[in-house]
Amino acid sequence: MLFGITNNYIIPPSTEFRMLNYLQVTDAETSPDPNQFMPERWLNNPFTSTGHPLSMHLTVFGKGPRMCPGMNFSLAEMYPGLSGLFRLVDLKLHETDRSNVDMAGSFFVPLPKASSKGVCVIMK
Repeated sequence: MLFGITNNYIIPPSTEFRMLNYLQVTDAETSPDPNQFMPERWLNNPFTSTGHPLSMHLTVFGKGPRMCPGMNFSLAEMYPGLSGLFRLVDLKLHETDRSNVDMAGSFFVPLPKASSKGVCVIMK
């Protein structure tokens, strides 16, 4: 592929281009059942149906030279924090259903429906 040419489209120089991470990780061609919570899909360096590494599509911290400089620190904090939470606390959803978290709109970040109160959880 030549720079700026993809699938017979020519992208002029200085054209702004943005993408939503949400749309990238919920693409059914990249990942079967993308709306199902299946963290194991990321284990053992999996590939997409097109043969590309699935990790190539995880861009929540960006990629390349403009990647988030705090990515490694964030991951180092997230893994022990979440593993401790899920091991030590019993969480149950309270008055929350799928419609409270499904994307209903976007302003560069995915947003749920306006009436959503988010995810309500009871901790035991």
